[in-house]
Amino acid sequence: MEQEKTRKFIDWRPSDKGDTVGWALIFVWAAFLILAPMLNIGQEYSWWDGWGLFFIGLGVVGLAGSLIRLSVKEYPNPSLWDIVFGLFFLFLGLGNNTSWIWAIALIVIGFSILRSVHQHHKST
Repeated sequence: MEQEKTRKFIDWRPSDKGDTVGWALIFVWAAFLILAPMLNIGQEYSWWDGWGLFFIGLGVVGLAGSLIRLSVKEYPNPSLWDIVFGLFFLFLGLGNNTSWIWAIALIVIGFSILRSVHQHHKST
C-alpha cells in the first residue's frame, strides 16, 4: 500500500489552476497600469504611482489566493511562502508608510526559516 505524503504548511506546492488564475490577474493588472497614463487615468491623484500600485495588486492577488485556498477544501492549503510573498509585495507597494512593518516582516521570515530548518533536521 502506497503511503501518501502529507504536505506541511511550510512546504512549496506544485502549480495548479489557482496559480494560473492568479498569474492571469497579475498580467491584466499590469496591463491596466501601463495603459492608465495613456488614457489619463489616475494622473490627477498625487498618490498614483504605477510601480507601487503594481506591487499592491501583486500582494492582494497573492493574499486573496491564500485566503481562497484556506476556505475551499478542494484546493491545497497555501504554503507559508504564499502568505510571506503576498505580504512582502503588499508592503513593498505601500512604501514608506509601513517602514515599521518591514522589521516585523523580516523577523517573522527569519523565525519561519529557522523553524522549518529545525523541523527538517528533527525529522531526519
